[in-house]
Amino acid sequence: MHTNIGGKIKVLAKVITWLGIIISVIMGLNLNTAAPISSSGSSFISVAIIVVGSLASWIGSFLLYGFGELIEKTTEVARYTAMQQQLSQARQPLPIAQLLPRPVPVSQPVTKPVSNGEGLWECSCGTMNPPHFTNCRACSKLKKA
Repeated sequence: MHTNIGGKIKVLAKVITWLGIIISVIMGLNLNTAAPISSSGSSFISVAIIVVGSLASWIGSFLLYGFGELIEKTTEVARYTAMQQQLSQARQPLPIAQLLPRPVPVSQPVTKPVSNGEGLWECSCGTMNPPHFTNCRACSKLKKA
């Protein structure tokens, strides 16, 4: 009974719309047949009742149908969220040590002095760095004084 509520609300909106249209048509035709044939005003009123009643029934169903659509989409989002939570609980989280970058020891500089005429210095990792760099651009180790 309480499953697919959004779909049931949407069906109810469609049923109410069709009932409203049918009732408008019946009322319009009933007014037209009850009035004398010579009165042209009653035929205009009966057509107006059919048209306006049908449009009012159709437009009035928008709110109810939209509410059903909202309920359906909310249910889909809740189902998807529950599925995502189950998947995330099934996965083992990585230990925090694996998520953090490895610390670089900064207590002692580990570069080799190089005199190549350009002023570049070579780090122990093999990267050539400009003279104004105090740390290696590849591994962040300190430049030797």
